Amino acid sequence: WKGKWRPNVIHFSSNWKQLRTLSETLQHIYDSPERHSVRGTVIFDFTDNSGSYWISAKGSSKHPHLHTLIVRIQTLTIALGCELQVIHIQGLVMITQGTDGLNRGVWLSALHNLISENTLFQAILDPLLFDVILVWEDTSMIPNVNQEWQYHQWNQPWYTGMFFDKLNVWFVPPEIARQALSFMLETWCKRPHTTSAIFFIPRVVPSFWRGISKYLQELPPIQPLQRQLHQPPILPIPITVLYLPAYVPTLSLKLRMVKTPITTRVWPHRKQVSHLRGLPTRDLSR
Repeated sequence: WKGKWRPNVIHFSSNWKQLRTLSETLQHIYDSPERHSVRGTVIFDFTDNSGSYWISAKGSSKHPHLHTLIVRIQTLTIALGCELQVIHIQGLVMITQGTDGLNRGVWLSALHNLISENTLFQAILDPLLFDVILVWEDTSMIPNVNQEWQYHQWNQPWYTGMFFDKLNVWFVPPEIARQALSFMLETWCKRPHTTSAIFFIPRVVPSFWRGISKYLQELPPIQPLQRQLHQPPILPIPITVLYLPAYVPTLSLKLRMVKTPITTRVWPHRKQVSHLRGLPTRDLSR
């Protein structure tokens, strides 16, 4: 359908327009006679709007009009019996695909030199190809890393004993990133002093790793257009780098037995309290 907005909605934010477009799309599917064909399927929504992406990922918003839209979207997905997966991609991907100008009235034609949609869709969900130089450069920037590292292919069987006492390098696709990270955290808990891991994940999934473990560190992301990769991806999607270091026990610098020094401002209050309790007052400021 047409994606050009009328002038009367110019005062609405881009987040509202993105969510309203998604809501109208689901409503259009629900009203069609073939709505049962989407039951049990996954509907992908690719957007370059980070605001609507995070609202869809959280399922709520502090703004009432945006919260109303996301509730409507979730209600429609339940009614359709499908799953909605919102993926954040850069605007360059939208330009490459050719739909970037649809909301401004720029239509596609046979003269556009576009990559096939199947190739683009596969490039979005594919993992970053293994790059030895990339691993060496990123691990060299991490302090106190002197472990032997190993690369394990994500499509091979995972056994706990294979990952002990090494720096494990993962290049995983987005759809199994959560499983790989959970598996590695459980493995790390068995031998945390000698086991570590580093993950390279295309940034098309919500930041589910934040808050999952206080030992998991998020390193600066990799921008494919700014790094010389041996096998660069088709699309310039940023690569999230997660590092799980080996546990190093340290003594706490906070001495709980040392009392906090009391300033002179406290004594007048203690004097008043003692007077209320009927206790004799003492000059403790000396």
